[in-house]
Amino acid sequence: METDEIQGFIKGKVTNVLFRNDENDYTVSTVRIEKSNEPVESNKITIIGHLPELELEETYLFFGQMTAHPRFGEQYRVDTFRRELPQTKSGISRFLASDRFPGVGKKTAEAIVETLGERAISAIIEDRDVLKKNS
Repeated sequence: METDEIQGFIKGKVTNVLFRNDENDYTVSTVRIEKSNEPVESNKITIIGHLPELELEETYLFFGQMTAHPRFGEQYRVDTFRRELPQTKSGISRFLASDRFPGVGKKTAEAIVETLGERAISAIIEDRDVLKKNS
């Protein structure tokens, strides 16, 4: 891929949802930047776009382009995005204990991470029976 074909991205944690229209999913949020190939002047950026509900303090990879709003200044217009899977034991435990996995509470999530380690999510994706093998 040539340099001019590389898509712009911002990777970071959502710190605040400033505005959300539930009818059309238009969202304005602030993101603490962890990594980017965009010319940003700060470690925080306002993102805008039609997005589903974003979870606070979760890491996402946003693809889009920088824009300059006459009133609100520098913003990042998001075209597409993906949520990054947690990488730390505590993050994985919180992820597994979330509402996404009914019946998995904090203690069960911690036990899964204790048994499978920081590769717990990948191990479960690769072989769902890994949970039965290690119970």
